[in-house]
Amino acid sequence: MHPSPPARAAEPAPILVLDARHDWKRLYADPQAITFGKYSLALDQVEWVSYTGTHTATKRFLYPMTHDSTWEFAVGRYPYRGGPVIRVPFYECGRRAEQPEKWTFLVNLARQYLEPRLLTDLVSRVRRGETVTVGAGVNVSRKGITCGKPSIS
Repeated sequence: MHPSPPARAAEPAPILVLDARHDWKRLYADPQAITFGKYSLALDQVEWVSYTGTHTATKRFLYPMTHDSTWEFAVGRYPYRGGPVIRVPFYECGRRAEQPEKWTFLVNLARQYLEPRLLTDLVSRVRRGETVTVGAGVNVSRKGITCGKPSIS
């Protein structure tokens, strides 16, 4: 009879850490906090998250078309306007600009560590009968979804 091999210890999951320079500022992010320049916010204090990507093609008379891409990652606390916030902008020129790796890292960090907690909190508040504001003035309650400005859909 052959002895069984010793059990292997479970390898710890890799810790996600971003420590880089961006726009001449330090950009640091891990599962506990995000720091950009002199501003820092602990992830357990974050109440909202936003990430956007926009590609703009500009056609000019007698000049070639230009292509610009912008991405922004933001996290903050309420109120949405005026509360503590960290905004990290990214800009790339060119028709086929790729998403910046730092932006992708921040989005993946938010999806893994922030969004599950934020979604659970919002759903539980709505189930308790509260009205919660999501995004730019969109109110969600047990009665449905409403917004103050008809231009928002």
